[in-house]
Amino acid sequence: MTTKNVTDENFETEVLKADKPALVDFWAEWCGPCRMMAPAFKAAATQFPLKARFLKVNTEENQTTAAQFAIRGIPT
Repeated sequence: MTTKNVTDENFETEVLKADKPALVDFWAEWCGPCRMMAPAFKAAATQFPLKARFLKVNTEENQTTAAQFAIRGIPT
């Protein structure tokens, strides 16, 4: 597994209750810096799949989670 998309509905299970550390990328489709960072994030996920979970939260589609963690700017 490389990266996985997480939603408001499954954030707690996939991130907070995960069996290993989670690195979460808060992003949006329209965000240029987010698109620039995506290949490095995917490369890290490919290189370290057993060390951590690499998850992505689209802040436009999952505003509850973004607000819960006070995400004010992206990428975060």
